[in-house]
Amino acid sequence: MVGLDCVNYNHDVSLITNDSKKCIKDSIFVAIKGEKNDGNTFILEAIKNGARTIISNKITTLGVNNILVDNPKKALGDLLFYFNKNKYKAIKKIGIIGTNGKTSTSFILNGFLNKISKSMLIGSSGCYYLNKHLMHPNTTPDITLIYDYFDIALKNKIKYIVMEISSVAIIENRVHNISFDYLIYTNFSLDHLDYHKTIDEYFRAKCIPFYSLNKKAYAIINIDDERSYALINNLSCRVLEFSILKNSKYQISNIYNIGNMTEFKLGDYVYRTNLLGKFNLYNLLPTIIIADIINANNSILFDYLYNVDTIPGRVNLYEYKNRKIIIDYAHTPIAVKKMIELGNELTDGNVIVVLGCGGNRDKEKRKIIGKILNDSRCIPIITTDNPRDEDPKKIIADILEDSFNLLSIEDRKKAIFHAFEISNENDLILILGKGDEKYTIIKGNKIIGSDYDIVKEYIDNDN
Repeated sequence: MVGLDCVNYNHDVSLITNDSKKCIKDSIFVAIKGEKNDGNTFILEAIKNGARTIISNKITTLGVNNILVDNPKKALGDLLFYFNKNKYKAIKKIGIIGTNGKTSTSFILNGFLNKISKSMLIGSSGCYYLNKHLMHPNTTPDITLIYDYFDIALKNKIKYIVMEISSVAIIENRVHNISFDYLIYTNFSLDHLDYHKTIDEYFRAKCIPFYSLNKKAYAIINIDDERSYALINNLSCRVLEFSILKNSKYQISNIYNIGNMTEFKLGDYVYRTNLLGKFNLYNLLPTIIIADIINANNSILFDYLYNVDTIPGRVNLYEYKNRKIIIDYAHTPIAVKKMIELGNELTDGNVIVVLGCGGNRDKEKRKIIGKILNDSRCIPIITTDNPRDEDPKKIIADILEDSFNLLSIEDRKKAIFHAFEISNENDLILILGKGDEKYTIIKGNKIIGSDYDIVKEYIDNDN
């Protein structure tokens, strides 16, 4: 920090916040410029509410301490770390980083840790702890809210915190200076280029927290990902590799689908799980690894993996009139491809795929997804996802750019209904892209309704 000569008033620190409305007597207010609002415009409100120190990238003379910094977001993380120091050291913090699989991996791991102790999950679906559910925006919330969750965990004697970490959150310093005991690398593929601009910039963002791990911390890395060694070669912490395709201590083999179960071998043990698809084996491997590190009871692990709780919006399987229906959040090219492969593993009939692409997001992946659908063994129906501020017709046209023979039905409800109407017994309907989202975003408005609601409406009307 620069500008410490502007510290004219010593005071106790009651609160550190970037929300002027939350300021109380003796607060430190950090003025952060966001996408919609500039925190500098709320400095007067913060002072009125009791802030005695203002941290900003602008100079102000308002009778309070004014500390000038280049990066207020980073300064906020520095302050929270400094004032809390070793307060949360007893809580084991586990971060999950990757393009696909973060949510599934986090739910699987958190579910197991709750079988042996108390665990909290912070991720795209909110914060879960002790049968409570708190909602928050973004996959990885604001760093002040993360510290609020840490306080809740400490108060409730929670031993583990499992956290999804997005690349955007890393760049915006939402996890800056948070000391992780374990970081899990799931995989890397095309996504978020609307934010990061290049694929290499996107990858470098995901690597940043791994480089901050201390020597006793663990990096748990999927070495089947082609970029994994670019990460591993620059680490100074303890590294544990996992794989299906390559030789490693935690390599899965002998994979079989048995009904609606998956059987596999790891080391001397044979496991069975109700999770379907090879990609889900990658998602559950970090749980087996951490169970091994902490010497968890094997019988608890076996029982847990056999019947993992349903993960909202991830491979949610239903059956209706001898047809299978799967609702899943898959929205990247690789995730879509893997879901189609799973569909073909689970049925000898047709795989009917309903999906679209979100608006105001990286457009490069649209025609790639179109080509995957065109080249895969499936019957695709292109539709709307969350168009946001874009014209849904333009998004659909981008998907169809190199794949003109794909059917498109702009209205998502009509597209899902059509999938049912053209299906036969033993067919499988994949409804992809939105998972358990309960709304569609159009021109800034949230239209309430989910893929589950549409499926239920069709089934109710068909009975």
